[in-house]
Amino acid sequence: MISLPWHDLPLRALLVTAALWPGAAGLAPLTEAQSYAVTGGRAVVICPLRSGGRLEGRTQTVRGLVALLPGAREVAGTLVADVRDLEAGSAMATSQVRENLLEVYRGDGYASITLGDLVLDVPVQAANRQGAFRGQLTVHGQARAVTGTYALRHRGRALDLQLSLDLRLDDYGMAPPSHPALRVTGTMQYALKVTLQPTSAP
Repeated sequence: MISLPWHDLPLRALLVTAALWPGAAGLAPLTEAQSYAVTGGRAVVICPLRSGGRLEGRTQTVRGLVALLPGAREVAGTLVADVRDLEAGSAMATSQVRENLLEVYRGDGYASITLGDLVLDVPVQAANRQGAFRGQLTVHGQARAVTGTYALRHRGRALDLQLSLDLRLDDYGMAPPSHPALRVTGTMQYALKVTLQPTSAP
């Protein structure tokens, strides 16, 4: 799995911070349904290379609206990363990820990566924590059930959520990049971090 920095902190530091966050264990549970909107985020796509290293693309064009219910582990709604403006460093690498791997030019279903139907191992409002999740990932026009890991931090009324998972390219009908210098292993890692803000006052 891969991790993304929250304010340039590695995931390990984030999880330690979450575990020691003052008052984390005493957070009050939700008493009614609450909707949250994505106000910032970043998505990362990584394909390990056979020669070592990795092909990595990033985008900050992330959106979504989710809802939490009292005592529930389910997170209703979807988190969407627009990969049409994904950048992978060089022009050649960016083209290989966008056009050859993700085929964003094919339009709807290919221009974004969507993660939804999330179910966490404990209710979201329980505390700052890390754990496992399951959900549905749609990429390259294909939707599949997935599992992965998450890290969650309460920050006032906002939530910082980071999700990470692995997948196989052939499960989603994706062909490896065609450039001979970018021979990948056939797997892809996807990581998403978002800041969620309540859409209404408590």
